[in-house]
Amino acid sequence: MIIGASSFAGTLAELSHEVQSVELYIPKLHVYKGSKLDHGALTDILDELSTLDLMTSIHAPYFAESPTYPKDL
Repeated sequence: MIIGASSFAGTLAELSHEVQSVELYIPKLHVYKGSKLDHGALTDILDELSTLDLMTSIHAPYFAESPTYPKDL
């Protein structure tokens, strides 16, 4: 059995000591500035994940027909 948690539960480093898997909740990770993807912030998260022994899944936004809805991810 794989034990996991949402990234709501703590930082990735903290969670890596408690669980085997983290669901990355994109709105909490602040990878958007308005409706634009912040590639630097996303790179930072990917770099951090590369140093941790965690399996991940992503809880990303769903598609919406709105000009303010972020679609880059």
